[in-house]
Amino acid sequence: MGRKNCLGGILESAQETKFKGEAVVPMRILHVINGLNVGGAEVMLAELLEQFKVQDDIDCAVVSLKDIGEIGERLQENGIEVQALDMISGVPDIRGYFKLRRIASNFKPDLIQTWLQHADLLGGLVGKSLGVPVVWGIHFSLASLGNTKWLHRVIAHLCMLWAEDLSAAVISCAHSSSADHIKAGYPKALIQTIPNGVSTQRFRPNNGARVALRQALDISDSCTVIGMVARYHPLKNHRLFLKAAARLREALPEVRFILCGSGVDQENRELVGLIERWGLADHIELLGVEWQMPQVYAGLDILTLCSDSEAMPIVLAEAMSCGVPCVATDVGDCKALMGGLGAIVPSRPRALVEGWVSVLEE
Repeated sequence: MGRKNCLGGILESAQETKFKGEAVVPMRILHVINGLNVGGAEVMLAELLEQFKVQDDIDCAVVSLKDIGEIGERLQENGIEVQALDMISGVPDIRGYFKLRRIASNFKPDLIQTWLQHADLLGGLVGKSLGVPVVWGIHFSLASLGNTKWLHRVIAHLCMLWAEDLSAAVISCAHSSSADHIKAGYPKALIQTIPNGVSTQRFRPNNGARVALRQALDISDSCTVIGMVARYHPLKNHRLFLKAAARLREALPEVRFILCGSGVDQENRELVGLIERWGLADHIELLGVEWQMPQVYAGLDILTLCSDSEAMPIVLAEAMSCGVPCVATDVGDCKALMGGLGAIVPSRPRALVEGWVSVLEE
């Protein structure tokens, strides 16, 4: 196989020493991620670990570079070992390397899997020092780098330079991100694209859940409901959504909007101020972090994504699996994922409104 850059070969090599007679010794995987608050990569990690939990041939532990977060608490409740390095966002701290190395030495992983670039770099350095193969994860688009902090840009550049030395393979969740990273200098042979997936048993049409959500929020069944599921961050562009919502409300006074995600609640004074500024206080429900997402999707007529940058947004896959049409900006793999369904629109309020109207008229 030449240089060991094939993910399947890495896993096979790691498993070769796990069989002793008739007994199977679990393969040990240490997952390292930037943080464990609610986001696309974090949710994917949680879903993956919950699937692994029912298997007896894989033993996993998780390290968050920052704090435990909502996802970490959920994992701990499910009996998964989670540790936090308590690093401060945007502040370089060499102590994080030594903490992670100590945790990895104690856990004795057969494989380290990292999620997002800060974790890629730190996990790669630790894996290199311990002789443990490391699989990096790409869950973002390089198009977003211009809007990130200087440290993130430095780390991204170091990952590009050291990918071949510090990683045995690189998994990207989006074809667009794979192409971006190869163009930026990642070795093409290292990168494999594995799109995000969802459970179609969990995410499926559910009229009962639709009725229940609308009753809980005092929304009539005949009312048009448009939702946005995203953490509060400039890249997610809540301002665009609210500007478009104000325009649509003028033409469709009974329309209601549901927003949920980390930081999307009444405690967010900036968000609440924008909602009041555009006269939407009586038309928007802020749900914050919501774990029962299939029930939320079920109550929507349209799911909206208006991000400035994405890789392969899992919210679109979840909503579509629930039978909810989507309107999204043309970023990352959105167009390919939607496959001609719903509407892909430019990042402008008028275009977003036109996308909503075209879907409602279908």
